[in-house]
Amino acid sequence: KFPLDLAAVEAPSTNG
Repeated sequence: KFPLDLAAVEAPSTNG
């Protein structure tokens, strides 16, 4: 539904 970019915003944990 949401692009990975938005997912990272909601879950910055995934980014780092």
